[in-house]
Amino acid sequence: MSVLFEPIVLGDISLKNRIVLAPLTRQRADENSVPNDLIAEYYEQRASDGGLLISEATPISVETLYTRHVPGIYNQAQIDAWKKITSRVHAKGGKIVQQLWHIGYHSNPDFDPLHRAPPSASVIEREGKPTSRALEEDEIKEIVATFAQAAKNSIEAGFDGVEIHGANTYLIDQFLNESTNKRTDKYGGSIENRNRFALEVTEAVIAAVGAGKTGIRLSPWAINPENKDVSQWISLLKSLNPLKLAYVHFLRSTPGVNNEPETEDVLSFRKAYEGNLILNRGYVAASAEKTINDGNADLIAFGKLFITNPDLVERIKLGRELDENLNFKTLYSGDGGDPSNGYTTYQTWEQAHA
Repeated sequence: MSVLFEPIVLGDISLKNRIVLAPLTRQRADENSVPNDLIAEYYEQRASDGGLLISEATPISVETLYTRHVPGIYNQAQIDAWKKITSRVHAKGGKIVQQLWHIGYHSNPDFDPLHRAPPSASVIEREGKPTSRALEEDEIKEIVATFAQAAKNSIEAGFDGVEIHGANTYLIDQFLNESTNKRTDKYGGSIENRNRFALEVTEAVIAAVGAGKTGIRLSPWAINPENKDVSQWISLLKSLNPLKLAYVHFLRSTPGVNNEPETEDVLSFRKAYEGNLILNRGYVAASAEKTINDGNADLIAFGKLFITNPDLVERIKLGRELDENLNFKTLYSGDGGDPSNGYTTYQTWEQAHA
């Protein structure tokens, strides 16, 4: 049996395989950021018995929206709508965690009731974008509390756990990166201080829902793709070790191709972190299996292949051909005004060969 189908326990979450749906923003919610039946169908299609789905990035407050149609987790209507989705995933035997998202300087001031400049670790000027403002310490405390409340909301909505979004240039990532964190207070100026916000959020979420239901996603190369110094993240991983998280999820610096070996930076994360490690970006079945067999990760998250193959787990298990024809035009909206196009319209292997 392939190692991809060996069971594994992530804290409070027991799985029957190691193939994970990566978090993928698709923008199919309604005007009020409430998820709908179409989103429920999408996740249900990709659920498998004992498999793990990570939800799309989910705003923890209205202030952290950048556009409409991104489903949130900050009001009761959203919680109730997510309940229908998690129920459908669970009915197929699947597990699902919710990715909690604060986008920092990417946020749209039009969604902020006070119409303030986008928040970040520091004042950051970006061409064609609003200049961010540096968060005050009391605001940081409020955001930490908002992450914790969002985690509680996720569990109320039936999620099996939560994933803190600390990657992809968003708020936590902005605090971790020296290029975007120019603070001189306790949240900046040193590796330990730049870690502080990420650790405070993580500890608050653990206090809210438990370590066994908490994961975090990181990507050292999102803000600076040429970054060669990963000491910031090695330090963070060592600080996360005592917290006994369900997992840490890393986005690799470069896409892998077939059996391409893991880079030294990824290997250094495996050495630094003592718990379950998920890797994501550019994997196919063979490279995923090799990475786990080599001890460099415990699970592999798939993105594009899970979009085009709703039955990805079964296809890999049975050695069936994969659909690699991703329609990039429909990633964030449907083709021809139909939101289902390129979202729930990808076929299973059996449907395609009927």
